[in-house]
Amino acid sequence: MIYVGIDVAKDKHDCFAMNSDGEILIEKLTITNNSDGFETLYNSLISFSDSLDNIKVGLEATGHYSDNILNFLNKNGFNTYLINPLQTNLYVKGQSLRKTKTDKLDAHIIATMLISDNLKPYIPVSYHITELKSLTRHRFRLVKENSKFKTSLVRLVDIVFPEFPKSFHLLLKNLV
Repeated sequence: MIYVGIDVAKDKHDCFAMNSDGEILIEKLTITNNSDGFETLYNSLISFSDSLDNIKVGLEATGHYSDNILNFLNKNGFNTYLINPLQTNLYVKGQSLRKTKTDKLDAHIIATMLISDNLKPYIPVSYHITELKSLTRHRFRLVKENSKFKTSLVRLVDIVFPEFPKSFHLLLKNLV
């Protein structure tokens, strides 16, 4: 089995690969976040194994930065694992007290996690579900922001015109 860890970033991805025996196959491969970079990774990985079933690829969930490479890997038949960055961080803390963080080290740790952890394989989600999640999160942020503005407005009105609630209450009473 070959284990591949990918540290995802905006413009580039750092990759690390090793086999089940712990032999390092790719120490550091930096690819660009585009189709040329993905093809370079693909060609590097298939040179180590005849079957894609023998290759596990893990990467951190980094929002939209990981979408393109994740789609490429799934489309080409790789076993992919999307790992929560918090899970990776806790794994590192459990292995060492040192606070070193590099892209190369992150890729190595992700590959190691594929060996030792029981991670669930990534299952692609439809475009519509992804967009609904995005819209729901955006609505939640807007509602939260709206609540902050209302609280701030009430606070300012109370400071500038403390009699406003009483006056407004009387005005409403006269209208009804």
